[in-house]
Amino acid sequence: MHASRLVVAKLDKVRAKKLRTLGAELKCRIVALEQQARLAQLSREQYVRLQVLEREMGISLVAYESLDRLRLAHPSEEQLRRLQSLERELGFVVIAYELAGTNLEVQEPLLEEGAQPAELSRGQAERLRQVEEEVGAVLMAYRA
Repeated sequence: MHASRLVVAKLDKVRAKKLRTLGAELKCRIVALEQQARLAQLSREQYVRLQVLEREMGISLVAYESLDRLRLAHPSEEQLRRLQSLERELGFVVIAYELAGTNLEVQEPLLEEGAQPAELSRGQAERLRQVEEEVGAVLMAYRA
């Protein structure tokens, strides 16, 4: 499994202002990161299938690796009974997936060499996570 890349996020003015405000509030430097999809490494068979689809549909297709790695879930007995009941109720086959652990790698240096992560209190860490959700990026806090 390939690692997903984290790159410095390109933020609009509103999101950038939120990060500056948070940095001033926490007295540290905040860096926003986002995942970057990689082009998929296709087998010869997959490549041919993609070309056939392109010709059939009259469009160009690009295959990327999924950012969210999914694998088949292993439900408990109770969960399995509930899924089977749902299948009967809906008249469909239900397949359960779960997120597989995604390895993240930072693609480029974020700060000058020797930059130290900020030590945040529980409240500060919660505030960081709150703003993380608001701006839609992974936030890293470094000592100012």
